[in-house]
Amino acid sequence: MNFKQALDILEARGHGNKKNNLTEVKETAAALGLKNLAYKTVHVSGTNGKGTVCFLLAENLKLNGLKTGLFTSPHITDICERVQINGKKISKKDFALYLSKVLKKETEKLKFFELLTLLALLYFKDKKVDFAVIECGIGARKDSTNIIKPCLSIITSVSLEHTQILGSTLKQIAYEKAGVIKPKTSCITGVLPKVALKEIKTVSVKNKAPLFVIKKAKTKLEENQNIVLSALSILGLKKKTLKLNLSCRFEVLKRGEKYIIKDGAHNPEAIKELIRTYKNSPYYNKENTLIFACSKDKDYKAMAKILKPIFKNIVVTEASKNAVPAEELKKYFSRAQVSANPKVINLKKLSGNILICGSFYLCSKFKNIII
Repeated sequence: MNFKQALDILEARGHGNKKNNLTEVKETAAALGLKNLAYKTVHVSGTNGKGTVCFLLAENLKLNGLKTGLFTSPHITDICERVQINGKKISKKDFALYLSKVLKKETEKLKFFELLTLLALLYFKDKKVDFAVIECGIGARKDSTNIIKPCLSIITSVSLEHTQILGSTLKQIAYEKAGVIKPKTSCITGVLPKVALKEIKTVSVKNKAPLFVIKKAKTKLEENQNIVLSALSILGLKKKTLKLNLSCRFEVLKRGEKYIIKDGAHNPEAIKELIRTYKNSPYYNKENTLIFACSKDKDYKAMAKILKPIFKNIVVTEASKNAVPAEELKKYFSRAQVSANPKVINLKKLSGNILICGSFYLCSKFKNIII
């Protein structure tokens, strides 16, 4: 199997989430020898901030001298970004090899993310990592990553998302994300709504799991950094860095006289935080341009309500097969230009600096930007 064949197989399996039970994943994991991992894991769930916490924590583990695996999603430009060891992504050759190993032991047909989860865990096992930081896909309780037995769990934040899968209330979503909490295993949470924190406390008490709640900070970035500091303290490790230039997380690029900001914020809470950061940055100007797209399962109406007053110039577009049609978005960004294909947007002709947000898939369309 080559890399292209591997991608074709994954796509054919589909991105849908069964979310019924983990039995099928556990059976294949056992067949692969993954029932009891030789390496330690940290399991990270949450609505927003998971990626930032995962990358910062993995970097600190590496700098503490530990061979560190990192499994995250989604990817920005290359699916191999999802599986890394010490900051180096898995090669295309190994990606195809390890997918074939998983498929050979498959007890039932698994879906896209389930296969990737097992691919990553097996790769980390064979490469003899000391630690792996594992990011949940959706929720936690029924997520395929929840077959691991972490030495530390993290819940970064809780707000309404994936309501068709996780539930329509904060209490229901908090219960799903609290699935990372394991018996007698410490858990760290960011600042949470009262109803969500109450639910998580109930789960932690039931599991006799020590709970550490981070205090409110000036920004979400600082709050996420404090989660990492708390994690390192619990793990008995030293802080090495709290600064990384993270792709598509308020990533600032200078092109000629313009600054281009890419941020994968894709729900109302993340958009609110993004706008707070943006308005306090040196790049903010009312003459700037917004480029926006998002997936159909996101609350684009609420995001539009937040973004519309901030920008005089707006371009709505589409970035994936599951994108909200640009013409539909225009209903909520009334003065927006419509360009269904992001690749034909001429950044040079747009006014001022440019903010690209709403989807990691959209951000990925703007790589190697030349103006």
